[in-house]
Amino acid sequence: MSKFSVRKPLTVFVAVLAVIILGVVAFTRMTPDLLPNMDFPYVMIMTTYPGQSPEIVEEEITRPLEQSMATLEHIKEVTSSSRENYSLVVLEFEEDVNMDTIGVDIQQQISALQGQWDDAVGAPYVLKINPSVIPIAIASVSKKDMDITELSDFLDETVVPKLEGVAGVASVSVSGAIYRQVNVIISQDKIDAVNERMSAAVNEKLDDAQKELEDAQAELEDAQAELDDAQAQLDSGKQALIGQSSSAQSQ
Repeated sequence: MSKFSVRKPLTVFVAVLAVIILGVVAFTRMTPDLLPNMDFPYVMIMTTYPGQSPEIVEEEITRPLEQSMATLEHIKEVTSSSRENYSLVVLEFEEDVNMDTIGVDIQQQISALQGQWDDAVGAPYVLKINPSVIPIAIASVSKKDMDITELSDFLDETVVPKLEGVAGVASVSVSGAIYRQVNVIISQDKIDAVNERMSAAVNEKLDDAQKELEDAQAELEDAQAELDDAQAQLDSGKQALIGQSSSAQSQ
C-alpha cells in the first residue's frame, strides 16, 4: 500500500479528497432523530360492541377474530382481551414481515367477518404499534401571579388550542389541572315545604275552577228548565190555536 501511494500520489490524494467530501456532504444532510420511525411486528385490533357483556363480546367478536387472524402468514402469536363493550386482539408477527402487506391482509379478513356481525358492532380499529404513536413531548407549565385554577383555565383556553393547531401534533392532553366546581346541596325539608305550598296553591286553584264549573252547570240546568217551560207553553198555545181554528171552520 505504501509503494502504491508513493508511485500514485495523485490517485491517493484524489481518493482521500473524495472520501472527505462525501463525509462532509453526508454529515450536513444527516438528520438526527432521537426516536426514529420503526415498525414493530405487532398489530392491535379494537372492536366496540356497546351494551354487551364480556361473554357475548368474547363469543361473537373476539373468538371469530382470533380464528381468522390465526390463518395469516408469518403470524407468531395471537392474544386477546374481551371486556364490557369492546374487544382487543393483539397480533405478533415474525421480525422480517412486511407490515404494509400484512395490514392489507388484516383488512381483508376483517371485511369478511363484518358481514356476520350485528349492526351495533362498530368498525374495528387497526393500529400498528410504532414509536410514532407514543407521546414523546411532556412539558410543565407555570405562570406568575396565577393560582392553579387560573392556570388550568389558561391552559384549556389558550395553550392547548394553539398546540393542537401545530402541524404534526395529533392530540394534546393536560394532567394535574384543577377546575372550579359548584356543588348545590338542597335540603329535603325545604323541598317538601315548597312542594306542600305549591300543592296547596294548585289545589286551591282547582277547587275554585271546580266551583265555577259547578255554578255554570247549575245555571245551564236552570236555563234548560226555563227553555223547557217556554216550549211547554208554546205547545199549549199551539194546541189552543188549533182548537180555535177548528171551531171557527165548523161555524
